[in-house]
Amino acid sequence: MISVEEAREIILNKIDRLATEEVPILESLGRVLDEDIHSDADIPPFDNSAMDGYAVRSQDTVGVSTVGPVELKVLEDVAAGAVPESPIGESEAIRIMTGAQMPEGADAVVMVENTERTDGGVLVFKPVQAGQNVRERQTIPTSKTGLRLFV
Repeated sequence: MISVEEAREIILNKIDRLATEEVPILESLGRVLDEDIHSDADIPPFDNSAMDGYAVRSQDTVGVSTVGPVELKVLEDVAAGAVPESPIGESEAIRIMTGAQMPEGADAVVMVENTERTDGGVLVFKPVQAGQNVRERQTIPTSKTGLRLFV
């Protein structure tokens, strides 16, 4: 029996590489890229909320449940596309919409379905882990202007 790596090498040695050509992007529909392409912009350009809820410090939600929630002070509401004005500290939260920039100090978003708003605060009924419900900024190192495609 041969290893997966050996089998892969045998198969790749039997395949001829197709020729490539460079074409404008609008003529590339239905073609296959010959090489990786990269954006010159980070997408998303900042960490943002993957859903409506409350941006929190995950450590403030450890051990919470429907019978033992934690109440966090709500500092502000941040709409999609908006930038938070306040950083989050201990026992604080920011109401955040999908796509809104994550506030400094927050590392997770509690889904709105797992909360209940109070006067000046929010009850959190389910714990979250760091990074949960957050789309992290993706840094793209290089860019290309032309496309090399298989023909």
